[in-house]
Amino acid sequence: TPRGTYCLQLSTDKVFDGTVALRARGDAPCPLTAYGRQKAAAEQAVLRAGGGVLRLSKVLAPDLDLVQDWRRKLLTGAPVTPFHDLRLAPVTVDFAVDLIRRLLDDRAAGIHHCSGAEDRPYVALAEALAKAIGAPANLIRPISAGPLFPPAQRVPHTTLEMDAENRRYGLANPGFDTTVGAVLRG
Repeated sequence: TPRGTYCLQLSTDKVFDGTVALRARGDAPCPLTAYGRQKAAAEQAVLRAGGGVLRLSKVLAPDLDLVQDWRRKLLTGAPVTPFHDLRLAPVTVDFAVDLIRRLLDDRAAGIHHCSGAEDRPYVALAEALAKAIGAPANLIRPISAGPLFPPAQRVPHTTLEMDAENRRYGLANPGFDTTVGAVLRG
C-alpha cells in the first residue's frame, strides 16, 4: 500500500449469491444486490493496493436493537415476529473484533473470513431468546421477510469458510448456539 499504510476493509458475505454454504475465499464474487456489488468492487481496489479484506456474516452484540426490542416485548408478554425466511450465520462482536485485531497486528493482506458455522432463520434467534428469559414459546410468531426484503436478500446461505483463520489463529467458525448463548448472556 502507499507509504506502508495497511488497509483492512470490512466486507460482507453479500459479495456472494447465497446459493453455497461455507463459501471459499477463492470463489469469485457473485453478488445479487447493489450493496454486494459495491463491496465486491471495493474489495478489488483494496486487494490491488496490497491490503486485506475481512468478509463478515451477521455480527451480533448484546445491545443490538433487535435483540433488546425482542427482549422487552417478550418480558412484557408481547409477541415478536421474527422472519422464518431470512437467515443468519452469526458471530459475536467480540469474536469479530478479536480477528480484526489479529489481522491488523499481522498486517495480513488478502481475503479473510469471519462467519458462523451454520445458517439458521431469525426465528431461531427469537426462540433462543424466549427460552433464555423463560418467555412462552407461543409469543414467537414467525412471519415472511418477503414484504420487506427482496428475494436477493433472502438467501439460504450466508456462511463463509474459515479454514485459514483456524490454521493461523485457531479461530474456527463458531456454532449458532454458542454465539447466540454468548450474546444472550451478555
